[in-house]
Amino acid sequence: MTPKFSIVIPIKNISEEIYLTLQSLICQPENIEIIVSDASSNLKLSNYIKSLNDNRFLYFKRPSNLSFSEDWEEALKYVRGTYVTILGDDDAFIPFSISHLNESLLDYDAITWTKANYCWPNHIKDNRKNTLSVESRPFSISLCPKRLLLLARNFVIGYARLPTIYNSFVHVDVINKSKENNKKGLFFGGIIPDVYSSIAIAYHSSSVLYLGYPITVNGASSRSSGVIQGKANMTPTDKLKVKDAYNAYKSYPAPANIYSQSVSTIFLGEYLLFAQNMRNGSIRKPNLKNYLKKLYQESPNYDSPESILTTAATTSSFLGVRPRSPKYRYTDLKRGMDHADRLSLLACPGEYISDVFGASKFLHSLIPKHFSPPLSRRYYFKQIFSQIVIILKNSSYLLFCIKQIK
Repeated sequence: MTPKFSIVIPIKNISEEIYLTLQSLICQPENIEIIVSDASSNLKLSNYIKSLNDNRFLYFKRPSNLSFSEDWEEALKYVRGTYVTILGDDDAFIPFSISHLNESLLDYDAITWTKANYCWPNHIKDNRKNTLSVESRPFSISLCPKRLLLLARNFVIGYARLPTIYNSFVHVDVINKSKENNKKGLFFGGIIPDVYSSIAIAYHSSSVLYLGYPITVNGASSRSSGVIQGKANMTPTDKLKVKDAYNAYKSYPAPANIYSQSVSTIFLGEYLLFAQNMRNGSIRKPNLKNYLKKLYQESPNYDSPESILTTAATTSSFLGVRPRSPKYRYTDLKRGMDHADRLSLLACPGEYISDVFGASKFLHSLIPKHFSPPLSRRYYFKQIFSQIVIILKNSSYLLFCIKQIK
């Protein structure tokens, strides 16, 4: 039987988190395949998968000297399903969530969902250890991906609002169409594959279904690339672990060719690379003035705002405008935690939740029992803009907030 869903898990180095990630997939339906693409030299994972005696799990060894994007590209070669997603090796699927998706996919090019984020107890920041952040509303909306991409290139929304292959199921036809339109025949044609894929999918899709509730849980542990890259002072070992992300700016066209921790700079760099890699068609230029404003806006939220401000100053010079000092509108913001995220932070009691699998089981109740017809697109975009207005007014924007479970 050809599987409907392919879940790809690329692994660089084996850690204990991966076993809980695999546990979250055992209870999923039969029409899936779980592709574990392993670049480590450890045989423990291979033996564990064999012990599961589950033919949905497929294990492949691959070269260990591949870049981040090459790694994901190689893993895609094993896919046989109609819809594809990539799952991090410290993430999890919410129990039985794929059974829910069976009802909802219909004829969409991609289905994406709201993000739930769990920080493992070994997270490098004390105030993030064993915490869960989630936004949930029980609705679905059919979206126009071209409009989302327009908002993203204007830096009105972040790339996470686009359908990425990480946190979305993408139809294999969209992946093939993107490969055909890439000069090198690649789906991951950039440096940071999840960011690049968000642009490629939005450009080559005609319909996207957005779910207002989570299907997966993003894990952030001490070994997660995003966590390491966000450090204010990275050690040489840290830089080696995330060398692709750390050196990405060297491959980006101007003005993204400056080292910066800013997600906006990474998105700009990947957007410009996507435009360069296109074989046919065209894509609108990014709004650099809005990008500059975004840098000043987000600088207080980083551990090292100075690097973001340096990027902003260099970008100002590139645009021929005078750099300005940022106005710190939010005096109560903690660095590394934005307004909405802080309000949706859940401190998890260790006796109930101590890992990403436990977090996924806790979130199971957020998935509606029955799939409801999609709402109008106008409602979704109204929500985006009202969210921006509310945050700017520093109002109490409450997504889903429980301070402590007793």
